[in-house]
Amino acid sequence: MFARDLKERGLPVTLSRTLGAVEGLKLIRLEEKEEVYPLFYSHFVSRPEEIPIFDRAFEAFWGSIGSRETPRPLGKTTPFGAFPVELVGEAEGPAGQPKRDRRLPAYSPGEDLSKKDFGELTGKESEEAARVIAALAQTLGQRLGRRFRPAPRGRRVDLSRTLRRSLRHGGDPMVLEQKQPRPRKTRFVVLCDVSGSMDGYSRFLLEFMYGFQKNVPRVETFVFSTRLSYITRDLRLRRMGAAYERVSEKVKDWSGGTRIGGALKEYNRRYGGKFSGTQTVFVLLSDGWDQGEIPLLDRELVALKKRVRRLMWLNPLLGMPDYRPIDRGMKAALPHTDDFLDCHDLEKLEEFGHSLAKVAQN
Repeated sequence: MFARDLKERGLPVTLSRTLGAVEGLKLIRLEEKEEVYPLFYSHFVSRPEEIPIFDRAFEAFWGSIGSRETPRPLGKTTPFGAFPVELVGEAEGPAGQPKRDRRLPAYSPGEDLSKKDFGELTGKESEEAARVIAALAQTLGQRLGRRFRPAPRGRRVDLSRTLRRSLRHGGDPMVLEQKQPRPRKTRFVVLCDVSGSMDGYSRFLLEFMYGFQKNVPRVETFVFSTRLSYITRDLRLRRMGAAYERVSEKVKDWSGGTRIGGALKEYNRRYGGKFSGTQTVFVLLSDGWDQGEIPLLDRELVALKKRVRRLMWLNPLLGMPDYRPIDRGMKAALPHTDDFLDCHDLEKLEEFGHSLAKVAQN
């Protein structure tokens, strides 16, 4: 009904978009309007001028959800660039009271943007990419953070299983299937390279981690250039702009040289005993241009591999047609890496999200 209404109002509703929205309903709480709204928004809105039409249709279909606010100015410039801090933040309600957080993904990117290298995006394209990444991270986070399993006396109704079983009885639900949360075992540890050679990519990778960490339990985030900085608590701030400002003040070696081996050594010694383990998935985001001691990098990777379940390495240079991992850092790292993945554009970042979900569910 809702998709048909949108189509009648002139929005380009397709079967693939509709099916995507239906699949997304399995990953969210259907009773929460503030979760259904961004899901439908990200699937059915493709241009800015469609936003008012979509909002009117959603309000008519779902009931009053309040009018959209006038967009606020972008946040101040940080090492990440000018981030649209209104995307994940506190909207001001009456008398200055904060409303509940509404994560609003922007309109979906065109085919050209989805495959365009992050390092080549213009200012406008960067803002659009940041919005899409926020929506992607939220969707992935909900998938991993709200995993359920069937249970005879679960705490919630399993709508999808109930509907499937009802087909055996002509569509009438005879029994309400129930479910309960799966035990949360997997821990994610992420080290993101913010050295000078990663300037064009680190903003978007940390954008992804901000949204991912807000929706998934047991995530620890670090950044490094010449030294390691622990930023998990900084990314927990409610407002995205405030989180980035805090990180920019804390990380003094932003856009410096690259010492991957040194960063791993500090992690292994200071944090390995606390965060590493048989349920830890370790993700390292770097182009591999290490200016430090390669024997040190090799030793620390060996030590790390013994203490984690899986090591995933994301390298944005993998998107270059003639790239070969022959620089000394990557040559030392590859023998210890379980997954060597690309992350230079939106399409590859989404593929990484799917890979992460599969690893966590195994």
